[in-house]
Amino acid sequence: MSGQRRWSLSRRLGLWLALSVAALWLAAATVAGLVLRHEIDEVFDSALQEVAQRVLPLAYSELLSREDGAGAQHMAPVGPHREFITYVVRDAEGRVLLQSSDAEQMAIPAGLVPGFHTTPLLRTYTEAAVRGTVVVTTAEELDHRAAAVWRAVMALIWPLVALVPIALAGVWLTLRLTLKPVLAFRHAIAARGRGNLTPVPEQGLPEEMAPVAGAVNALMERLRGALEAERGFAAN
Repeated sequence: MSGQRRWSLSRRLGLWLALSVAALWLAAATVAGLVLRHEIDEVFDSALQEVAQRVLPLAYSELLSREDGAGAQHMAPVGPHREFITYVVRDAEGRVLLQSSDAEQMAIPAGLVPGFHTTPLLRTYTEAAVRGTVVVTTAEELDHRAAAVWRAVMALIWPLVALVPIALAGVWLTLRLTLKPVLAFRHAIAARGRGNLTPVPEQGLPEEMAPVAGAVNALMERLRGALEAERGFAAN
């Protein structure tokens, strides 16, 4: 039908290739973010465990040298920055014996069994010594871990974001170069008419278009022969 809207091959290919590039980029960014989150969780969990294992012998030594009935001891902060990993040392009854400077703000729960635990706000690791009479729990705020993951993911994604327009420009340029022979073929056919029935050039056309060019040239040849026969008949 003459009123039917025609679609552009280059525009459709460009759109689908652009969408494919964007989808692949999103998939790659998602997978990279998940892998990065897993690796960061392992690093921070290892840090919690190492802090607990280093604090235990120091805490036990401190408890042996302290006087009976002494209250909980607060360790002085190291430097002006806030502690991202805090710890608290308790006895078997849950009484606080020793804690880091920021431990009270984090409200580290008591009575945790040894190992890793996740609360709505904290990621903790608990380890006991001396038959459970000394229990140390290290803790980190989940918000801090999430912020670290977000910064790492952004540092990974932004270079990929910069590559997206480069990839799209490459898609556009590739389409232009690939479809150039097809556009030239279209213009050559449009230039043919009653006064111009010369064969259209077939050089450089893709394999899928070669039969079309052959059929067009065969049609031109038949039309040229018919016109020559008509002229010969009119001359006689």
